[in-house]
Amino acid sequence: MRGAVAFRDDFTNAHLNPNHWITQVTSGTGWRNEFQVYTNDQRNLYIKNGHLYLKPTLTIDSGHFTQHDLYHGVMDVKKTWGTCTYAPNRGCLRDAKDGLLLPILSARIDSIATLKYGQITVRAQIPRGDWIWPAIWLMPKHSIYGPWPKSGEIDMMEAACNEHAVWDNGQKVGIQRVQSTLHLGTDHAHDHQVYDWAFKSKGDWHDFHDYKLYWTPDHVIMSIDDQVITRMDIPDGSTVWDHYKLHGTNPWKHGTKIAPFDQEFYLILNVAVGGTYTMFGDNTHYAYPKPWSNNDTDPAKNFWAGRHNWLPTWHGDDVAMIVDYVEMRHL
Repeated sequence: MRGAVAFRDDFTNAHLNPNHWITQVTSGTGWRNEFQVYTNDQRNLYIKNGHLYLKPTLTIDSGHFTQHDLYHGVMDVKKTWGTCTYAPNRGCLRDAKDGLLLPILSARIDSIATLKYGQITVRAQIPRGDWIWPAIWLMPKHSIYGPWPKSGEIDMMEAACNEHAVWDNGQKVGIQRVQSTLHLGTDHAHDHQVYDWAFKSKGDWHDFHDYKLYWTPDHVIMSIDDQVITRMDIPDGSTVWDHYKLHGTNPWKHGTKIAPFDQEFYLILNVAVGGTYTMFGDNTHYAYPKPWSNNDTDPAKNFWAGRHNWLPTWHGDDVAMIVDYVEMRHL
């Protein structure tokens, strides 16, 4: 039915519904090389007062690892948390001789429900705290056009949650900014991004807001509290490939005009920390020198060594992404 609710979760039960969500448990941080392990620990993923919390904590506070372990131990994810959902990139087993064990534990969940065209609303509050990187995003269920970025990625919301992060031009790009991005392209080296930002001139985004995706065979629109941030409009007679004047071999020649965004996607909610990606640029000005650089051989080690600066900015549940509800509607 047009506009019918395809999926909704208000997080009113005591625990996350396993029929709605897959809880990722892995230390495989991917090419962004982030500093967290995703766990199923109730300190990282829990429901309280009708809200879902995805909260980063310190690995040494878990009861499983000591400070000594970070530098000299082994992290067996399945042994520690009972399962491992993603093995690549040292996702199930890490040895400190290959680099500091990841110093942060956090949470990521993937929706079992998928959507192809319609509207997704996530009402959520992003964290506050240095180097915290929350995201509300979607990935293709079957990747019918090939591996990333050929089959696309939809990032409804990403943020760098530092209180103080400023570009040379004076623009505040910490918690005063949220970003929405579409990724598409022929390979990792040719990731075409369609993106924009929403800035707060006063205050910040650390409050509840409605993050929305409106998606049709003609366009993809992402908004915050109905303020449009990023949009893709593909006119009749054109295609994504032609519209953005992309080069190489078109992986979407057998798709519709909005391909790769003409297939089923699932929703992801996660809170990452750090990483060697442009979310935390080396040339951005922070409240203190960034403790790692994006070309470090062991960035997590340098991040951890600088905790005397960033840990005082982490306060209780403020570091969590708090989700009120998630809703998917058919077009």
